[in-house]
Amino acid sequence: MKILNTLLAVTHSTNPTPSSGFGSIYASGSLLYLTSSIGIVNLTNAITSNGSSSFTLYTSSGTYTYPTGSGIQYIKVVCAGGGGGGGGGRLGVANSNRAGGGGGAGGSINIAYFSSSSLTTGSYTVTVGAGGSGGAGRSGSITFTGGNGNVGANSTFASGSTVLLRGIGGASGSGGTTTPGLAGTNVAPTSPTVPNPYPPFYYSGVDGAAGTTTTGASAGSAFNGSRLLAGGGGGGGITNTNISGSGGSGSAIYNYTSLIQSGSPGIAPGGVGQNGAPVIDISHLLSYSGSNLIFGASIGTGGHGGAGGRPSPAASAGNGGSGSMAAGGGGGGATIVGTVSGTGGRGGDGFVLIFEYY
Repeated sequence: MKILNTLLAVTHSTNPTPSSGFGSIYASGSLLYLTSSIGIVNLTNAITSNGSSSFTLYTSSGTYTYPTGSGIQYIKVVCAGGGGGGGGGRLGVANSNRAGGGGGAGGSINIAYFSSSSLTTGSYTVTVGAGGSGGAGRSGSITFTGGNGNVGANSTFASGSTVLLRGIGGASGSGGTTTPGLAGTNVAPTSPTVPNPYPPFYYSGVDGAAGTTTTGASAGSAFNGSRLLAGGGGGGGITNTNISGSGGSGSAIYNYTSLIQSGSPGIAPGGVGQNGAPVIDISHLLSYSGSNLIFGASIGTGGHGGAGGRPSPAASAGNGGSGSMAAGGGGGGATIVGTVSGTGGRGGDGFVLIFEYY
C-alpha cells in the first residue's frame, strides 16, 4: 500500500459535480474533499489519521532497503521469534507412570522505532527465526524418556554484523519421563539496551503447558497482559493403573474480549493433537494508533497435545500438533513399550514487520 507524499488539487469556490460513476478531488480552504454524484466526503481527517505509508511483512529472511530521499521520517520494526517445539512422550512398562511431553512456548515480540537520521546505510538484514523442531517419540521393547523439543530461533533486524533488534525464540518443552514433561517457559530479558529497547515494547510469548501422566495441561490464553504469541498444550500420559489421558489444548487467543480456539487436543487413547491455526489479524496491536491497515499478518493458537496410547491391547500414542505463526508446538503422548510414543509438535516460524512513516 502506498500513499502519495504530495497531492495537487484544484481549488473550487463551488462544489463540482461529476458525471455518474466518476469522482473529483478538490480543495476548499485548508480542507480536501471528494465529490461524486452521490455526495461529498471530507478526506482531510482520513488522510491525516493514516500516518503509515507502507509496510512489509517478512515470513522468510531477506533484506530491507531503506529508500533514501523518500521523505520517510522513521520506521517501526517488529521482530517475533519462532515458537518452541514440544517434547516427546515417554515409553514405559505397564503399571508405571508414563508422562506426555511438555508444550513449547510462543516466541517473543520486540518492537523499536528508528528515525531517518539513525538509518545510516541503505540495506539491513532481516532474519526470520524458524520454529523449534519437536522432540522425538520413542519405540522399542525397553523404556525411554521422550526427546526434548528444540528452542525457537530468534528473529533479528541488523546492520551488517550489528543486531539492532531481536525477537527471542520460544522456550521448548521437555520430554516426558515417569514425571510430567516440563513446559517451555520463557524468561523475559533484563537488559534495557541489548538490543534496544526491551520494556515497554517487549512482549513474552505464552508459556507452554506441562505434560502429565493423565490428561495433559492446557496452555494459558494469549493477548492476556504482556503475553502475546500462543503456547502449546501438554501431552497426555498413562497412569500406573494403566489409564490413558487426553492431550491438553494450545493457547486460545483473545480477540478483544472473546476467546477464540482452533483445533482440538488428542482424545485418549492415542488421538493426535491438531495443529494450531491462524485465527485473528494482529494489525490493531502492532500498527500505529488510528491505523486502518489490514495486511493479513494473522497469528493463531499453539499446537495441541497428543493423547496417551492404549495400554491394552497396546496402541501407539498421539503426536503433538504444530504451532501456528510463531506459536509453540504441543507435547507428544506417552505409551507402553512395544508401541510408539508421540513426537512433539514443531513451533511456528517467526516473522518480521517493518512499517514506514512519512
